[in-house]
Amino acid sequence: MVHIGKEITVLGREVIAIFDYRRSSEVKASREFLRLAANNGNVIKLMEEGETPKSFVVTDHAVYLSPVSTVTLQRRVVRTIGNLNMVNSNA
Repeated sequence: MVHIGKEITVLGREVIAIFDYRRSSEVKASREFLRLAANNGNVIKLMEEGETPKSFVVTDHAVYLSPVSTVTLQRRVVRTIGNLNMVNSNA
């Protein structure tokens, strides 16, 4: 499980991509992707009121706007996947 903000966790294998929110907001395709996801009701905000997201996490079921940095999230996913690989190799 990967903690992505507030009390929310997702399975590491559900994470498709992690993006830096500030950098992505400068890219038209990223803005359009987030707009379409929001219009479809697939965006979940994990920040406090007035807080700007640091990242967004794309999973197979939702897009999460997260207060956690991309570096921290990537480290958590890698740690989770590494743990899964260790479990699989021990089976």
